[in-house]
Amino acid sequence: MTEPPDPAQAPNAGHGQRLLLDVREVRDRMLLRLIMSLPAFAGGLWLLWTGDTLLLRVLALSGVVFATIWVVMARRSVRQLLRAGDHYLDIGAGGFTLMSGAEQHFVTWSDLEAVEIDEDRLVVRLRIRGADSLIVEPQYGELGLRELAATIESGRIHATQLVTPSPVGVRSPQS
Repeated sequence: MTEPPDPAQAPNAGHGQRLLLDVREVRDRMLLRLIMSLPAFAGGLWLLWTGDTLLLRVLALSGVVFATIWVVMARRSVRQLLRAGDHYLDIGAGGFTLMSGAEQHFVTWSDLEAVEIDEDRLVVRLRIRGADSLIVEPQYGELGLRELAATIESGRIHATQLVTPSPVGVRSPQS
């Protein structure tokens, strides 16, 4: 995995397909996290107040911790929404660029070993030769999880077919 110095000079600049951040998806996910944190936090505090056993206190504490994590994740979404133009997935002939705010990841198609769907985390996992896996959340181009994985895979297939020369029949000399 390599990182080009400037997004405008990335190998995909001006070519291929650019999937922009789906603002509605990010906003809906943020609101869901905030709404779900309220009963978890309230229930956790109530159990801490009324719980008299160790199990109830552990459950109460876990509710408060999960609520806090959801609020922090929602806050990250607000930051992401404020700079929505800095988040995109650019699929081109040379590879793809994942721009996530200030973080930019460029991966050539030859370095991409596999495109996998992580059903536990609901993300697309990209196995990259000689590097850690890259995680892509389904928040680009209004595509779902499977559609995003298929789009990345088809970009790779299309690019490798363009590079690979078509087989030419070899003629044997006639004697």
